[in-house]
Amino acid sequence: MAMDSMMKLNQSLPRMSAEHKGVGFSFINIDENSYREWGEPFHTPRDKLLSLIKFAVQQGAGLIAVDIDLSGAGYNTQADVELAAYLKAYQGDSVPPLLLLRTFYPPSKHTNREADHMRPFFFPVEQAGQNVFWAQPLFKKNRLDQYVRHWHLLQAGCDKGKPRLLPSFQLVSDAFLHGIYAELQQAIVNHTPHSCEKLHELKESLNYAGRKVNLDSHGIGERLMYTLPWPPHPGTTELTVLPANKVLAIAERCQQGECVDDLIRGRIIVIGASHAAARDSHVTPLGYMPGAMIIVNAIKSFYQFGQITPPPGWAKWGLEFLLIVLMAWAFARFSSMLATVLTGLVIMSILMPVSFYFFKFGIWIDFALPVFGMQLHQMVAQYEEEHAMRKQLQAKLEESNEHAE
Repeated sequence: MAMDSMMKLNQSLPRMSAEHKGVGFSFINIDENSYREWGEPFHTPRDKLLSLIKFAVQQGAGLIAVDIDLSGAGYNTQADVELAAYLKAYQGDSVPPLLLLRTFYPPSKHTNREADHMRPFFFPVEQAGQNVFWAQPLFKKNRLDQYVRHWHLLQAGCDKGKPRLLPSFQLVSDAFLHGIYAELQQAIVNHTPHSCEKLHELKESLNYAGRKVNLDSHGIGERLMYTLPWPPHPGTTELTVLPANKVLAIAERCQQGECVDDLIRGRIIVIGASHAAARDSHVTPLGYMPGAMIIVNAIKSFYQFGQITPPPGWAKWGLEFLLIVLMAWAFARFSSMLATVLTGLVIMSILMPVSFYFFKFGIWIDFALPVFGMQLHQMVAQYEEEHAMRKQLQAKLEESNEHAE
């Protein structure tokens, strides 16, 4: 909860922006208006998706991530054929990396109650062009409040009886942005077990290009730092939201020579849906947002901050020791109310600013424990004060009774 509050307070500060690293985002959004104009289709029309991808490529996108499930055949056979042909021929230096998602079957008797069986793509994935890459969009919801706070950087799966490790959108995007995708891919190959039966025996870290990525699903390194709210703040240039129906209209004008590419060129393009029928809205520390916006936040978070790390042990325990000594002195020297005010002021004026500063660099100093300790110390001190007052009052009553006798 403390980290959630920090994100809400810190999201608009300048140092939380990724623009100083030369990264901008454009979200091509299949919103409610686009969905209604397209006739409320059960699946995203693949002919329109193809047009959106082509437009992003033609306008010089830096990277394209498609947050739309393409498992199985669509309802328009001709659209499937045309999209498949385009993806099979998608290669060469003239096109940006294109990230397509793969999904998993839910556990059932057909999967032996396992959740690692991958859904088939609408054409054999090995036929895709060399600039098509696969990613998974999985995140974890908290069981108590259903907030999406953690990611899966690498997910193990079984694809037609063969073991496969799928990296997340943010892991792949970061590798391309840093020019180390080949190293990441080789590390994933080396990390992949020889059979589906050993998918649960993965190592705890992935090492590539001088990096060590912690794969502990319960660690702080799996925490996602949200910095881009939904809808975005007015006037922001870091994230541009482009309704899909308007993008297609712009694409038609581009064919006639009337085109402006400022919103696409060199940016990370995420294609996704926010309309209600997509059922892809999730609650986050910054409020509800579509799944594509969670991916945008994840890409920015991992690229700018990497995995969140705690401070060195000596710094953490040293700081907490000083706070404990301060609280002990304050509660021994003053009343519980005054001591609480003093220690609270110290935490607000020193610990929280320090936490803010390091939080911008992906280092988390948890001030929840000192605050809890202060509250606990206050309760104990207040109980002792009340107990002492009761004893004094009882002694005075006994003394007055003796005088009366």
